[in-house]
Amino acid sequence: MAYLFRNFFNLLTTVIRKVSYWGLKNIAAFIFYEIMYYFKFNSRTLFGITNNELDYELKGGEEFIEYIPTPYFLLNKSLKKINLKINDVSLVDFGSGAGRVLEFFIDRKIKFAKGVEMSKNLTKIAKLNLAKFDNVAIFNMDAQEYKITVEDNLFFLYDPFGVETVKKIIQNINSSLLEKPRKINIIYISPRYRESFETHFKTIYKDINKYNLGLVIYSN
Repeated sequence: MAYLFRNFFNLLTTVIRKVSYWGLKNIAAFIFYEIMYYFKFNSRTLFGITNNELDYELKGGEEFIEYIPTPYFLLNKSLKKINLKINDVSLVDFGSGAGRVLEFFIDRKIKFAKGVEMSKNLTKIAKLNLAKFDNVAIFNMDAQEYKITVEDNLFFLYDPFGVETVKKIIQNINSSLLEKPRKINIIYISPRYRESFETHFKTIYKDINKYNLGLVIYSN
């Protein structure tokens, strides 16, 4: 009961803070999907971690990005807009946190899911949340150092890094495409550095408000 109350309090706090930025329609969708998936998955993903609570050090020039899980209503929207066959998807979530995105897509019967997370604490939580699945791997490492495989074809980011890491991820994706040309999609939530992606990939879907909240999906 205490855990349920804490989750509800976190939900309420997030909603109050975001109302003026998201608008009432999106907030209503946020509440609906958070409650629905809380009872469906019963996983520990509904919480936030402030910058000073993150358990790793940054490289020079990088910045702390507060950990907040991706809203389920944005995951539902992005799922409908990608142009890959869901059964063929091999997902890489950069900044995978407690595993919410991985669990959501695994539930949709994708082929495989990988999470890349620098925080040891969040990695431990994610492994507990996802222990019931056998088509997932979680890497406790710097996203810049993850070697993209030729099977990876869907990449997910929820504003997890500074611009230098974003540029390195793009470079790694392009290197992988040279190794094996294939169709890929990139889902970018709250896309502060979308200009970096737009130089290399085409936009297939965009829904962003004036506060830079929303999502963009790219393809090659």
